[in-house]
Amino acid sequence: MKITEAQIKRACEEYLEYGQNLGKWMWLRLNSGHAFMPGGSKAFYKIKLCPKGTADILVIRDGQPIFLEIKSLAGKISKEQLDFERLAIRNGASYRVIKSLEELQDIGLITSKR
Repeated sequence: MKITEAQIKRACEEYLEYGQNLGKWMWLRLNSGHAFMPGGSKAFYKIKLCPKGTADILVIRDGQPIFLEIKSLAGKISKEQLDFERLAIRNGASYRVIKSLEELQDIGLITSKR
């Protein structure tokens, strides 16, 4: 059975939510592109989200930012994602490509300095 990127992302988000509820870390789902919001004098207005290539998830544990890019087993990293990875690392953040829930569990997020 082929597991999709959406299924991997959903499983990782549930795991991260559980850890956040235990006080182990905080996490945010990052979205790139544009969104259309209702309101104002217009029926909808467009807002810009994160830039193209931004990682899917940001985890902060013990003051350390960790960006996670979720991919399926066959998923490829784009040029914009590589650029984002370089920028994140150059600025002191960690960056990981995750292709399964097990990979996320294996990177040691649960091991905290606390």
